[in-house]
Amino acid sequence: MSYSLDITRLSADEFRVHDRSFKFMEYVQTKLAGNELRGDMYCLNLTPAFVKKLSSMKVGDTIAWARGATLDITKLGSNEFLDNEECKCKLDGELLWGAERSIFPKYLGLETIGRLELMRVGDTVTLRPVEGSERNIDCPLCGSPMCGATASEWRIR
Repeated sequence: MSYSLDITRLSADEFRVHDRSFKFMEYVQTKLAGNELRGDMYCLNLTPAFVKKLSSMKVGDTIAWARGATLDITKLGSNEFLDNEECKCKLDGELLWGAERSIFPKYLGLETIGRLELMRVGDTVTLRPVEGSERNIDCPLCGSPMCGATASEWRIR
């Protein structure tokens, strides 16, 4: 399970991110800041190689970026983890949020959370998405449960 984003360069540091799975908006306007594309209540962490590709784009160019089907996380503290792109993640209830509560949280069931709690600082596990496991969540942008925002379940395998 992976999904792709279309990223269009609008100016020197502005980009438009289009994700066909967005149910609450057509696209997000972002700015490139270091290794992140940031918008209002939105943060997309990128690898240095992908930042270099974005930087070499011309205004009007669009590039597709596919998110991977697994996520390696390393325990930093009781509810903090480092992902495979070296960005901090935070466990809040049953949701694992990327940097600054990105709009792509991952739902973790009680069994997965229990296994994460047993990890020691420095331990790494791989999370994989559960096919067809989307759940309704409160919208990360406006907080409303009525926006149709969803999160897929991820488990340790």
